[in-house]
Amino acid sequence: MKKLLAGVFIFMAAAAYAGIDYGLEAGQTRIGVYGGMSVPQDWDWTAGGVSPGRTGPMFGAELVRNIVPPLSIGIDINYASYGKESSAAAAVNSRVFGGHVTGRLNLFPEMPTRIYIPVAAGISDFQSNTDGAGSAGETGFSFFTGAGVEFDLGPEWTLGLEGRYFYMPIDRDKFGDDKFTSISLLLKLGARF
Repeated sequence: MKKLLAGVFIFMAAAAYAGIDYGLEAGQTRIGVYGGMSVPQDWDWTAGGVSPGRTGPMFGAELVRNIVPPLSIGIDINYASYGKESSAAAAVNSRVFGGHVTGRLNLFPEMPTRIYIPVAAGISDFQSNTDGAGSAGETGFSFFTGAGVEFDLGPEWTLGLEGRYFYMPIDRDKFGDDKFTSISLLLKLGARF
């Protein structure tokens, strides 16, 4: 992970020193893919803390359009899978598939390196399997927010790093807790047109 972060910052510095000055423009559309790791947060069962899974991979795609340079809207589709984690009360594994309408506040939109804040709301399908207690699933409202840094590799290509917090209310009677939350770190590659 340290090597990945070092590589991202080297690319950021190279873009800044190379004089690349592309920035964002109104009406510009970006399609992107991303991948990274997601960490589920523990559930609070009466028998003790239970993890809904262990750290697992997350993948997704997005389509974003700049309304004005500081503000973008779009759609985001993602999938995360959490391997089996044994806790004091049970062994659980989970997965989440979601689709969200997303908005982005772009700070320093005219610069080749930008900070942005994503906020999204949509629907996710959450599935969980607990050893000895069977499987349960729920589809419902979810949202995520976070912060990221993005930089231009050229006039069309962008590379970014995003930290994301995901929240989905779930039925306590099915899962033993009333929410599923996770924290993710994602590497993003996009093409603008």
